[in-house]
Amino acid sequence: HFFEPLKIMEYTEPKQDYQLKWEWMYVFGEKGLNRLDVLSKSVKTNFCYLATENEAALKKLFTQIRGKLNIAPYEIFGNWTRQVIQQINPKLLICGGKDALEFLKTWSFKNEYKDETPVDGLKKGTIGNIKVLQVSRTYSTLKNADSIISEIGKLI
Repeated sequence: HFFEPLKIMEYTEPKQDYQLKWEWMYVFGEKGLNRLDVLSKSVKTNFCYLATENEAALKKLFTQIRGKLNIAPYEIFGNWTRQVIQQINPKLLICGGKDALEFLKTWSFKNEYKDETPVDGLKKGTIGNIKVLQVSRTYSTLKNADSIISEIGKLI
C-alpha cells in the first residue's frame, strides 16, 4: 500500500476526529495561542518511516531488515529525519514524548543538541538555531497544556 502526502495538516483536517488532534487544536486554537494558521502550516512526521499492522509486526520487520539485509534502520531513519529537518529549517521542533527527543538526540543530531533549563516539566533545548520542545502525554492527552501554550507562544 502506498501512502500519498497529505494535502492538509491532519490536525486541522475536519474529517479527522481523535484525541491528539483535539489536544493540538486546543493548544493552537482560540483557547490557547489562537494561531491555527501556524498549526495548518506545520509539518508532522514520525521517526519510523515504515508502517505495519501493529508494533509486533514492526519489530519483526526490523529484525529481518537487520539480520537478512544487514541494514541499521534507526541510522537510516535518523539520517532521513535530519535531512527533512534541514530542508524545512523550522524555528521550532516539538517532540511528542521522551522517545522522540531521545531519537532526535541519538540518531539525527548526535552531539549537536544542547539542553536548556526545563520549564514546568517540559524539556527544552536547541539544535543550532532551532528551538526544541519535548512535550509529554499520557496516551493521547497532552500533559501541561498551559505550559506548552506558554512556551510555544514565546517562540512563534
